[in-house]
Amino acid sequence: MKKLLYFITCITLFSCSKDPNTPSGTNASGSIQYKINGNLVVMDNVDLLTGQYVIFSKYLLPTFYVLGAQKGANNRMSAIIVTDSLKTINYHYDSLSSYLSFIIDYNGQASALLFKNDYFDVNITSYQNARISGTFTAKYTPYSTTGFGQYGSTLITEGKLNNVQVVY
Repeated sequence: MKKLLYFITCITLFSCSKDPNTPSGTNASGSIQYKINGNLVVMDNVDLLTGQYVIFSKYLLPTFYVLGAQKGANNRMSAIIVTDSLKTINYHYDSLSSYLSFIIDYNGQASALLFKNDYFDVNITSYQNARISGTFTAKYTPYSTTGFGQYGSTLITEGKLNNVQVVY
């Protein structure tokens, strides 16, 4: 079931239409970094086609934003922020929001916002010229095709969004 959720998220992330005037495969700068259980992860927006990117995408009906980031085949994350317009405020999602997509894959181990006490918090500190900066933290539960890991054992700390492009 959780693999299905991850699959649907990936399909949504890559198949929804974006502004046709934004060429794919362009280097638009921006980066994301965070520690996952103490291990530093840095992803730069190099090129979507090379499998290393960081981008916010806006979708309509209902309006929401997807933060998508990937570096190689086994390190990626996605988070959905439901809002008509991103603002420089704190957004908090917890297990009651679990119908939404909050997934991280680190070295092939998937984790998501699944159970009580899991959460994803993001603080947008700057939103100018279609660029987002801010901080985030999260606590997720690992999962696989055989079941769940220890609840809340995937800790994301010291998360930073650095000048990430928003695609409308």
